[in-house]
Amino acid sequence: WSNTHACSFDLGKFQMVHYTRNRMKYTATPLLVPGHIIPASDSAKYLDQVRVYLGLILDRELRWHEHVESAIAKGTCAVLAIGRLTRTTFGLPHQYVRQLFRSVVIP
Repeated sequence: WSNTHACSFDLGKFQMVHYTRNRMKYTATPLLVPGHIIPASDSAKYLDQVRVYLGLILDRELRWHEHVESAIAKGTCAVLAIGRLTRTTFGLPHQYVRQLFRSVVIP
């Protein structure tokens, strides 16, 4: 497919995860691509500072725990940054703080 569509893939960024909610232990064998071995992992998240799966962090059982923890950490960081911009005697007016919160934290 990649040859007919003039695409190339960086096999170093590939991850293999077996998604199942079955409680039995799964022993994953590595995926063999001509010239490369792609090892199995428990979750697909960060790889060389790049998020895979369009910003979603998926674990093997599709429980979303790691994704929720990441979203909470990102939201907390944004709220703390907005809090540093607001003070009672100086800082941004409340309508700008509300707009920042709605545009940065809520999505």
